[in-house]
Amino acid sequence: MASLKKRRQSRYDYLISRHLAPIEAREFSKLSRKYPAIKRMLRQRAGMWMAFSNKARSKGWEGDVKQKEWVNTLKKFYRARNWVAHRDIHGKRTSPMPSPWEWYDAVYKNLPDELKWDTPRTGRHKMDQGEVKMEKIQKQKHNQEWIAGLRETARRDPSRRAEMEKQARRLGGRL
Repeated sequence: MASLKKRRQSRYDYLISRHLAPIEAREFSKLSRKYPAIKRMLRQRAGMWMAFSNKARSKGWEGDVKQKEWVNTLKKFYRARNWVAHRDIHGKRTSPMPSPWEWYDAVYKNLPDELKWDTPRTGRHKMDQGEVKMEKIQKQKHNQEWIAGLRETARRDPSRRAEMEKQARRLGGRL
């Protein structure tokens, strides 16, 4: 378990060194850097940092003033795009906070189709039950129809009821 903590901590440190805010780094340290959306986000943030550094150098900002202005720049970045969460995952009101996953989703949408692949976003929606595959729904529907047919056959021919019950149980239903 210690290696997982080390790995996540090293990802967090890497993201902080790439000028992500702590709240962003905390969320994205759950993901590896191999995802195309994360790579694009890091390039985007590097561009923001370069522009900010040039502005800070021209205005003579140093130390705490520079840090404060960087935080303000990040706040403007999120507010301009309306990526600020006002409620937590349980629906309770919170003070407005940046929502890093909104940024991730916006970057992901703009990726070319060949770079879009599923990202395991653990902890994003704790109440979410996950994706339901269409094949699974179709299989369940097929099984329900099959069981309905078995019921009809058992109703018409009571001598085959035991056989039909066995098939229905195997399909996950009852007569």
